[in-house]
This record gives sequence, structure tokens and C-alpha cells, in this order.
Amino acid sequence: MGRSDHNTVCFDMLLPMRDPKNINVSTRFDFKRADYTNLNNYLLGVDWYSLLTDTCDVNLQWETFTEVLNAGMEMYVPYTTVSVKNNQHYRNYPLYIRQLFRKKCTVWRAYKHFRTTALKNRYKIADQKCTKAVDDFITRKEAELIDQDNLGRFYKYVIE
Repeated sequence: MGRSDHNTVCFDMLLPMRDPKNINVSTRFDFKRADYTNLNNYLLGVDWYSLLTDTCDVNLQWETFTEVLNAGMEMYVPYTTVSVKNNQHYRNYPLYIRQLFRKKCTVWRAYKHFRTTALKNRYKIADQKCTKAVDDFITRKEAELIDQDNLGRFYKYVIE
């Protein structure tokens, strides 16, 4: 990574998803209240070389790495309970709408952090695009439902 004198580890965390239809709260790691000093010391104390060179299987190496990382997080990152939004229909949107939601969320986080007028305006535009895309999608979906002339599907849609 350039000419930096720091070592870098990049990774993605894959966490299990919960069914939002069945629960209203969820527990998650609260990284804002994490004890990063002790977590860092814990990770520095790990003999990564011997742990990761014990096998040539990259899947076992990844499993070992994530086990150590998760153990450190369990020790030094507290849990928090959060309300799960009742967005069970969110997953049913097409990719382009989910991408608009992600963009809107990204702009909102940036606005919350920097509080600039430009970011606020970008958020408003992203919100308008999301609203229009969802409204158009629902209108199309309802028109298709009506055109199918299937009373059972219509009632199922209304009940959901």
C-alpha cells in the first residue's frame, strides 16, 4: 500500500442475517464504545505467523483469522441492542432500488459526520430519487397484479 510505514490488513466480515419478520430487536457489536487500546494489544500479542503458516489451506487460515478476531471483539467490543426496522419488503425491491437506498444511506452518514449544506442537498436529492423509484415500482407491481386478474394474489398482496 504505497510507501506507508504501517502494516494493513483488509477483510470483509460476513455475518448471519436474521429474519426481520420474526424479531423487533437485535444485538450487535457497539464499535463506538469499543476498547480499541486493549483490542489492539490483544491482536498485537497474537503470533499471526505461526497461526497462519500452520496450514496451506486458505480456508483454514481465514477461519483461524476470524476466530482470533471474533475472540478479541467478544472481549473488548460491547454489545448493544438495536431496534430492527420493519422493512421486510426492502429485500423484495430490485437491485437498482436497493442501490439507491445504499447511496442515500452513505450520503446520510457523511452528512451526519460533516454537517455541510452540500451534503444535506445531496441527501435530499437521494431521498427524492428513492421515493420516486419505490413509488414507480409499487405502481408497476400493482398494475401487473390487477392485469393478472387473480383475486387470490390480490388479497395476498393486500394482507401483506
